[in-house]
Amino acid sequence: MNHELDADLILLPQDYVPQRAANRARMMPIRAARRARIGDQIVLAFENAETLRYQIQEMVMVEAVTSPAAIAEEVQAYTRFVPNRSRLTATLFIENDDLATVRAELERLTGIQHLISLEIRTEAGEGISVPGVEIPGADEDGFSEITHAVHFLGFDFDDSARMAFLNPDNTVWATVAHRRYAEAAQLPASVLAAVRGDLSN
Repeated sequence: MNHELDADLILLPQDYVPQRAANRARMMPIRAARRARIGDQIVLAFENAETLRYQIQEMVMVEAVTSPAAIAEEVQAYTRFVPNRSRLTATLFIENDDLATVRAELERLTGIQHLISLEIRTEAGEGISVPGVEIPGADEDGFSEITHAVHFLGFDFDDSARMAFLNPDNTVWATVAHRRYAEAAQLPASVLAAVRGDLSN
């Protein structure tokens, strides 16, 4: 598998459309296996080069982008979301099916994007916390003060946290420490298998 983003791998819309259904069918289980729900509203979707390429490809098709330069610019913008041996990345989704209350709910959860961590629990009872840090958008000067329905997070590991995360005897939990949304959920085996692979590459 190619673990880097490459503009040459992104097809023009007219070339992608005939392949879209098959590509979507292939990607849906891959993406599902990288999603972890925390409580009833928060979802972390852990990204890698493959899932990011899929997002770029869909965006290029939907927006009918045909300029190689524009495609290269999008690829460059997404490069900062690719995980590596010391960092996991995830898209944070705040889900709310009631469109009438979305704005009020996001205001209620203000700052939640800065309060999400991965907690590694060892057999010895030790807890190692790896905080999520927001990755600003390409057109943003810094971290957002406003909470949106979608944010990008990076989880940076030092050597000891990385080794503990990769240890199959340890469990990993995703936690939210917001005063109005305090939740924790153990990462499912499918998610752990995927993201441990990200840190191993």
